[in-house]
Amino acid sequence: MIAAVSVVVGFATLALYLLRKVPAHRRTLVQWALAVVTIAVLVTAYIYRTRVIDLLNARADFQVRYKLWIQIWELIPIDQITGWGWVGAWPTDLYPFNAIQDATGMYHPDGLNAYLDVYLQVGFIGLLIFVALIALAFGRSWLLASNRRSVVYAWAPLVLVALLVTSVFESAILIESGWMLMVICTVKASQGMSWRLRLPHRDGAGG
Repeated sequence: MIAAVSVVVGFATLALYLLRKVPAHRRTLVQWALAVVTIAVLVTAYIYRTRVIDLLNARADFQVRYKLWIQIWELIPIDQITGWGWVGAWPTDLYPFNAIQDATGMYHPDGLNAYLDVYLQVGFIGLLIFVALIALAFGRSWLLASNRRSVVYAWAPLVLVALLVTSVFESAILIESGWMLMVICTVKASQGMSWRLRLPHRDGAGG
């Protein structure tokens, strides 16, 4: 997992560095090209996921996660729209979380996948809101980092990249420091690209 996150964050850092060097009038076209390439890479990685797992030497770890994910996926359709209720970290004495622990024969503090975890706890509606939140936060922070001269803006999208990739293997983004980082990045991105900035400024003397 650490290797995968490091590689993705490294490529994101390189892409952002090169993007900041592109002239402003060509940057939009390069952004779209980068988006297409990223989607193609993600699709290819999913198609050849078995080879990727072998390359990372993570088959044993993946088997543990896969067994847990199957249990979660079987419980999701029971309350698919609104979920079983938000709990954050999994309690050991509350259904269906204790049932999942029993079925896997192992204690899991979370779903080891933030997206499945959200789907289980708050259903399809909550998953849509969560995906919209992270997509908006990442999109805004990435545009800010690629268009603003100061490198200070670069930390937010790179932190989000690390969180989003980690979320495929862990649910840390949903609790404690992971959630705090997510909120901070979202707030900073919204401050830099808020719709309020497009409103006409009033003169203080004019009321």
